[in-house]
Amino acid sequence: GNDELNSCPEEVCEDSCAPKKPKWPPSAFNLFYQHERARVLLLDREGKSINDYPPSNLKTEEIRYLLQNNPFQVDQKKRRHRKSHGKISFSELIRQVATSWKNVD
Repeated sequence: GNDELNSCPEEVCEDSCAPKKPKWPPSAFNLFYQHERARVLLLDREGKSINDYPPSNLKTEEIRYLLQNNPFQVDQKKRRHRKSHGKISFSELIRQVATSWKNVD
């Protein structure tokens, strides 16, 4: 019945049914991008500009907290289609993150 449709053969299941791990850990820029995106969206929610709040003197704990408690982070396993948040265009976000990345020591 339904069990046959939802199960994999055991020899195939070991490789294809197991959760896939990333091939490599996120780079410094990947983490920075995630952090800056969250900052842009949170500041916009408060009516503030990221230009008024540069990412200077950030501590690792602050970045980790923001990334773990990011209200804009989506569980990719449950979500099929990505809807835009409508706060900032992707190209504008990239420009702001690139500018911030260039200014990081």
